[in-house]
Amino acid sequence: MEFEIEQGLEEICVPLVTGPVPENTEIVIRNADNGRVITSLVGPAGAQEWKWWQADLSKCRSKCSRLWLEVNDSGTGWGEWIAVGLPQIVSESEA
Repeated sequence: MEFEIEQGLEEICVPLVTGPVPENTEIVIRNADNGRVITSLVGPAGAQEWKWWQADLSKCRSKCSRLWLEVNDSGTGWGEWIAVGLPQIVSESEA
């Protein structure tokens, strides 16, 4: 999923939920212009109900305005799955 952000944004929130066995799952956020990894979350524990991942974008600051959200599910067994929603910008007053 590709999306645009305001340059200088340091964080976005990604809603996610996993099955009971999240070890073979991963979320990666890349700079859509050059493919470089900005941040990732591997095997998010404790996400069997919807929760927010506060993804740190400080590596790209003013360098990128388009991001690519990649979700990898390498699970082959029961309960090994992950789902994500649309990334959101959350202001300090909403946190």
